[in-house]
Amino acid sequence: MRERIFINSENIATFICPTCNKTRNADVSKIIGAKTAINIKCKCKCGQHFETTLERRRFYRKGIQFKGTCYLGKDNLKLSVIITDISRSGMKIQLNAPHDFNPGDELLIEFQIDDSEKSLISKKIIIRTISGKKLGAEFKSPEHYDKLGSYLMFH
Repeated sequence: MRERIFINSENIATFICPTCNKTRNADVSKIIGAKTAINIKCKCKCGQHFETTLERRRFYRKGIQFKGTCYLGKDNLKLSVIITDISRSGMKIQLNAPHDFNPGDELLIEFQIDDSEKSLISKKIIIRTISGKKLGAEFKSPEHYDKLGSYLMFH
């Protein structure tokens, strides 16, 4: 499995050898603008060869399958959804039915996470992308002082 490397705000990536755990920081600002996945072959001082993928996202995305409910508009139109991945900044949503959503629409979404308490999360989101029945959404607030914050950090 190819290791994913996240890039910090100064476009520095930290590469970690899977054999000896030595680290090396490198400026990746010249290649970060590529439109495709950035796969890099590395060679450690210990002699180990390994491959990594540079992740341009600001935050790690966790693949999940949580059932949820979206509420839209003044009438609180209710729609069942499945959340397919989540990060500190947003989520991907699979709709179960046709929709009338547009980028920029604000929704309220509720779902339970799979922590020991099956905590109910309620967040306002803004739709950013639409592809058929798939939505890319950003959290209206980047702050997660509720159970979602600890879930994203420790699960």
